[in-house]
Amino acid sequence: MTAQFNHTIIASTDPQRMAEFYTDLLEAKPAPSWGPFCNISLDGGVLLQFATPPIDFPPQHYAFLLNEAHFDRAYQKICASGARALGRPATPAPRSNQS
Repeated sequence: MTAQFNHTIIASTDPQRMAEFYTDLLEAKPAPSWGPFCNISLDGGVLLQFATPPIDFPPQHYAFLLNEAHFDRAYQKICASGARALGRPATPAPRSNQS
């Protein structure tokens, strides 16, 4: 068997809020949380664990492969939240939140 991706910890100043945001955005499932981690579950048993690190942290980048319909739903949610939204892959400039 080859290695399988299991989990990653995503630094956040508000882990609970970020876990809720990504659960909705990615149409994921909540997962049991423990210690400093607020967890969500993606297909394939992958956990995203949100936690506040004890130090300042640099910007992070995570990419998720979505089908067109899911991408459009997620993009609308990002726009509705007031967060800054970048364009589709290979789009160099941010897209306007005016759709």
